[in-house]
Amino acid sequence: MSKNQEWQVVKFAKGMPTEDLFKCVDVDEPNERDLKDGEVLVEIKALSVDPYMRGRLSGVDSYVPAFKLNAPMQGGAVGTVLKSKAEGFPEGSSWAGSAPYRKRQIISAAAIRPAPVSDAVPLTHHLGILGGTGLTAYLSLKNIAEPISEGEHAFVSGGAGGVGSAVIQLLAAKGVKVIASAGTDEKVQRCKDMGAAAAFNYKTVGEGPELEQTLNAFAPKGLNLYYDNVGGRTLEAAIACMAGHGRIVSCGAISQYNVANPSEAYGVKNTTSITGKSLKMQGFIVSNWKDQYAEAIKALYGLVSSGKLKSLDTIVDGFDKMPEAFISLFKGGNVGKMVVRC
Repeated sequence: MSKNQEWQVVKFAKGMPTEDLFKCVDVDEPNERDLKDGEVLVEIKALSVDPYMRGRLSGVDSYVPAFKLNAPMQGGAVGTVLKSKAEGFPEGSSWAGSAPYRKRQIISAAAIRPAPVSDAVPLTHHLGILGGTGLTAYLSLKNIAEPISEGEHAFVSGGAGGVGSAVIQLLAAKGVKVIASAGTDEKVQRCKDMGAAAAFNYKTVGEGPELEQTLNAFAPKGLNLYYDNVGGRTLEAAIACMAGHGRIVSCGAISQYNVANPSEAYGVKNTTSITGKSLKMQGFIVSNWKDQYAEAIKALYGLVSSGKLKSLDTIVDGFDKMPEAFISLFKGGNVGKMVVRC
């Protein structure tokens, strides 16, 4: 058995994150004699690293608290129950939830959920398509973008990311014609494989008027829906190309997360069009719909098990690779959901 370790944040980020922000620390093994009723002793098998965590590295609380210095990081994780004093979590069963990034530990069963696995559903899916990634895509479309009609035109930025690739599939299944953007030609093809009717490399198209031209060529009558994972200039172009009464789901703005000085952030110049076109634009935190998690996971599990919804993942092996995997999110190093397998 490998020694027990945890990841800590030792300083906050300014601009692009670097590996020296993190430290891997040896910790004591948990003792099963310390288990209380309602608790489980678990081993982590895989970790989730996600763009939203960049905000937690700023040292400023937002919709989630900032990481504390010299304390364990916390995020999405999956693993195995080693010992249990909690109903519904027998020894040897799999779990998913939010936990400190520590290999072995005692946690409350209230913080996790059972994570059934099968040949079609590996454990790591519960970090992605059956975890926060899938919940984000499914519930934001349900609660913000609906009603969604067959034949509508939608733009999904960051289409080769975990959330973006799930959104493409869910929209295409409803008969929506989707155009997606991504940062490499390989990722462009992945978007098409997921069901996008068209996709483009935003680095090739650039940030000039060609961006609007590309979107207008796809949807001459305007976009009915924009799913925003990028923000900045891409959001500006999407607003310009929206049809009247269109909907914008504001999921993220990864193009702006590592801007060191707020004054250097891109200022979207056409927000008055939101009024003029009677657009609906709504941001969200997926936990807003926590009461819908069980229903959504059941629906997603059925879609995945039947092969109607595919998980797009990049898996990095090694607990020690967590910082490298996280930083690569901001350099285009992932296709789909980024997972660190321990």
